[in-house]
Amino acid sequence: MPAIMYDNPVESKTAPFRISKLEYWALVPAAGRSRRMGRFKLLLPWPPETGTKTVIESTVRSLLDAGIGHVVIITGYRADEINRVLSRCPVDIVFNPDPDAPMSSSLQAAMDYVPPGVELILLPGDHPAVQPETIRDLMYRHDENPSAIHVPAYRRRRGHPAVFPAGARDGFLHPDPHRGVRALMADAFEVEEVSVDDPGVRINLDSPDDYADLFCTGPGKAVD
Repeated sequence: MPAIMYDNPVESKTAPFRISKLEYWALVPAAGRSRRMGRFKLLLPWPPETGTKTVIESTVRSLLDAGIGHVVIITGYRADEINRVLSRCPVDIVFNPDPDAPMSSSLQAAMDYVPPGVELILLPGDHPAVQPETIRDLMYRHDENPSAIHVPAYRRRRGHPAVFPAGARDGFLHPDPHRGVRALMADAFEVEEVSVDDPGVRINLDSPDDYADLFCTGPGKAVD
C-alpha cells in the first residue's frame, strides 16, 4: 500500500514524555548467528568507540527508556550469554530452538507470550542506535491512527522500529512464507512514514564494515 509521509521531522529531543492510551509490547528478534558479521554482533561493544554496553543491551535500553513496559527478547544462538547480559533488565526472554530459521519463526515464538489486543513494536536486536524519543514519537503518531503501521524515515529512507496495530497479530502468528511481516506492509495495512531527525533508525550491523565504519564516524554520523 502507498505510504503517507509526514514531511516535518519530529523534534525528538524536546518531545515531552506522556502515557500512551494504547498498550504496546516490543519484540526484539535476537536469535541469529551473525554469519555475515563473522562474529556474534549482539555482544559487540556499543558504542564502538567506548564500549560501555553491548549491542543488544543498547537496543533493549532504547525501548525501556522510551517507556515500553513489555519487552520480549527472542534468543537462539548463544542464548545463555544474552540471558546473562540482560539479567538486570526487566524483559521477558523467549527461546527459538532454530536460530537458522527466518526471523518470522522468532516472532511466532514470541506471540505465545503476547496477549491479544496490544500494539506491536518490532525492533531487531542489531539496531542499537535508535533514540528513545524516536520510539515515543512513533507511539504518539500511532495513537492518532492505530489502524496503520508506522515506520520512521530519516532523510526519506525508512528504518526501524516499526509499530504494528493490534490487528496485525494474525500476520505475526501466520506470516507469509516468503515475505514474513513485510507482507503486512505491502498488502494488509496502510503505512505511515514518520520523518525523524535520528540517523540511528538507519543503522544496523550486518557486516564487519558496518561496525568498523562507526569507529571513525560515530553512531550519529554514519548514515548518508
